[in-house]
Amino acid sequence: MSDAAPSNLIILYGRPGCPMTPPVRRMMTRAKVAFEYIDIWADAAARERVMAINGGNESVPTVVFPDGRTLTEPLSNVLKKRLEAMGYVVPPPVWLQTIRRLLKRT
Repeated sequence: MSDAAPSNLIILYGRPGCPMTPPVRRMMTRAKVAFEYIDIWADAAARERVMAINGGNESVPTVVFPDGRTLTEPLSNVLKKRLEAMGYVVPPPVWLQTIRRLLKRT
């Protein structure tokens, strides 16, 4: 992580194999959020930061917002509300959009 990172950048800490990280990444991508993903197993300083945030635990995903607030292992609705409060529009997942389109046809 660079000290020169833009102040509006959201940091998403994760690690390979974590089943909760991909849904968070996908939601942030759908909402066109400016974020940086950091693998805590590849970055020792990031791992230490996550552990400091989470009482000594490597709990991921951990999301750090520009204002310093954090969410750890956020539920989808909690993350969605936080992103919307920041002004992002969070479209539903593609699978849900497809189901809604199919239901409208019937």
